[in-house]
Amino acid sequence: MKHLINTFTLAALLLLTNTVFADITINGDKTIKTTSSTIFKVDDKMVTETEFTTKAEGQVATVSAKDSDNGADAVNTENHIKGPVTSLDPFQVFGQDVVINADTVLVDNNGTFAMGDLLEVSGFFDSANVFLATRVEKSTTLENWKIFGYIETANANLITVGGLTFDTTNMVISDCGSTLVVGDLVKIKVSPIMNFDPANTIDSAINFECKNSLVDLPDDQSGDFEFEVEGFVTEVIDADNFNINGQQVTVTTNTIYSNGIQSDIVVGAKLEAEGHLDSTTNILTADKIKFKNIKVRIEAPVAIADLDADQITIMGITGIFNAFTEDKDGLIANGLSADANVEVRGFVDSSGNFFVEELRERGNADFTDVRLRGPIDNLLDNSFSILGVQIDTTGATFFLEDVATDEATFYAALVKGSIVDINHGQYDAETNTLSGGEVTLEDSNDSSSTKQSFATTQSKAGVATVNYGKVTAFAPAQAPTPPPPVVTPTPNTSSGGGSNDLYILLLLLITLGLKRQTH
Repeated sequence: MKHLINTFTLAALLLLTNTVFADITINGDKTIKTTSSTIFKVDDKMVTETEFTTKAEGQVATVSAKDSDNGADAVNTENHIKGPVTSLDPFQVFGQDVVINADTVLVDNNGTFAMGDLLEVSGFFDSANVFLATRVEKSTTLENWKIFGYIETANANLITVGGLTFDTTNMVISDCGSTLVVGDLVKIKVSPIMNFDPANTIDSAINFECKNSLVDLPDDQSGDFEFEVEGFVTEVIDADNFNINGQQVTVTTNTIYSNGIQSDIVVGAKLEAEGHLDSTTNILTADKIKFKNIKVRIEAPVAIADLDADQITIMGITGIFNAFTEDKDGLIANGLSADANVEVRGFVDSSGNFFVEELRERGNADFTDVRLRGPIDNLLDNSFSILGVQIDTTGATFFLEDVATDEATFYAALVKGSIVDINHGQYDAETNTLSGGEVTLEDSNDSSSTKQSFATTQSKAGVATVNYGKVTAFAPAQAPTPPPPVVTPTPNTSSGGGSNDLYILLLLLITLGLKRQTH
């Protein structure tokens, strides 16, 4: 009998305390545990964990925890656009430019769309209301249509957001100033509109509200807390301060960088900032800045035939244009009048596609003054490649950031993927080789130890946290292996049947425990 009671007690402790719940990973580098009390929401509506599992991958979410030791209190994912496809070229959903790339999660579709298809789009958007979709899901019906975005024009009661015009005369507007102004961040929901034409003015809304930031901070959270936000830089205030969709970020001399340097913080840059938020000033002091896209810069000769409305070929590298591409010189629309040096800036996605964010004409074609910056590959003793271009450093001068160094020290600091900038090099188009020049390892503090600090980690213990970004993993709860069956002892007539009662209780406890463990 005593043996049975001990077994019963041990099983009870194991089953009642070893409850396993889901882990959610944000931005690919921060994992937060959920619990039985975690509230899951999709577009501000509560859902079960099972329902959330079908909606999580690729969604942009806010995950908050008052105490990281106790897991997440709330997880809320958001679709920033809900509505019909209103243009195929350029691709637009509910009048908003949407860019899809290799990193976009496509649900119930293969990336092929038709006019009028109803879509839910989660992602990040810049100050020009161009959306980089992290998840696109096709729906058969939508209860309402919705957009997030910045007011681009405001004239009395008429405003524009992206490709849409709203007449706010009869709308109930909340959390805004006395008047709507250009740059206000708004969230607008409307009822579905029959035979919708984005050229027509929308004069009614279910909900119209202004937002200080895309991140909704917990109302009852005060003091400093660990904070992480991903998005596009929408404003550069000064050398040490900038905004990510309304969230002010400050960098210091202690801030470390990955995939870029401080001077890469420009309007339109997509990055992740992690540090501590002062809830009084609402300013995030960044410990880490991680550029989410691998930044590329090229300045080299381009032939007239190598530039068209869709792409540019420069140093044998194909750069793709999309709605994010800034073309101040009108090269995409008008082309080149003669072969010329062109400066191209952009990023490489996970499939190796190079997307152009900016291009400028830079004078006459000159193969003796070429620039190339990007991630290195095929590293050897005194050479490497960048985006397929062979780099020959014979006769070059070397720098670790802005500090001159020798060739041996430079190569000792290199690892695959290091960001290197070659300036004033000589380019041989026949051999696709860039030689000489000034060769700079821009990310010299991004050593293996620094890279480790950006690796996937749990939230720090015992602190309040808020994480905003793309859900890159959601691991649902798994039922653990049940304990081995209890060996039935020889019946003892003196027990009065008590042991049978304990068996029944133990079986009930096992069943209850397994149900709790699968949440």
